[in-house]
Amino acid sequence: MLVAAESLADPNFARAVVLVVDYEEGRGALGLVINRPVRLPLAALVPELEADAGDTPDVHLGGPVGLGRVMLLIRAEQTPVEAVPVLAGVYVSASMTTLEQLMAGRPPEADARAFVGHAGWGPGQLEREIARGDWHLLRGAPEHVFAADGSRLWERLIRPHRGRWVTPCPLQPSPRSTAAWNCPPSSIQTLNSMEAQHTGQSS
Repeated sequence: MLVAAESLADPNFARAVVLVVDYEEGRGALGLVINRPVRLPLAALVPELEADAGDTPDVHLGGPVGLGRVMLLIRAEQTPVEAVPVLAGVYVSASMTTLEQLMAGRPPEADARAFVGHAGWGPGQLEREIARGDWHLLRGAPEHVFAADGSRLWERLIRPHRGRWVTPCPLQPSPRSTAAWNCPPSSIQTLNSMEAQHTGQSS
């Protein structure tokens, strides 16, 4: 996951939490902003759905790109039809068939959220933003993706990074071309430790 730094002023991503769902070195990345719920019924955004469609997923603004496209994040024990795994037990899909099956209760007890639009980065763009300090990197977790109060997720996740310098860690594609970063604990140093190094003191 990408957690926007407090200094990130771009209104598209200020205070945003992004789950990267696809990454391939040399080709760029695609992600979904997971902490911007919108108060619109999904049927208002997807003409194929009946206006009185019942059990539809909560809707979020997934990003500034592709606002005419709806994508789903699904938490289920078994892989839903036409879906790709992102995290353990979490899948992404852009399939109307998948949406219809979720609304019909298949797979049973699945949790889903719909995202209008997405975030996209060209080759090398996200790596440059990370190196510039625009984003903090955090291992993705289902409890963050499906947080009950997603609009407050950024405040909870940014708190541990306040007062710290973060050294960017390598961005590496996983076998499924989803995002994976390996951040050693030594890549994060407290501000006091950094100051001690500059003054010649031992930390």
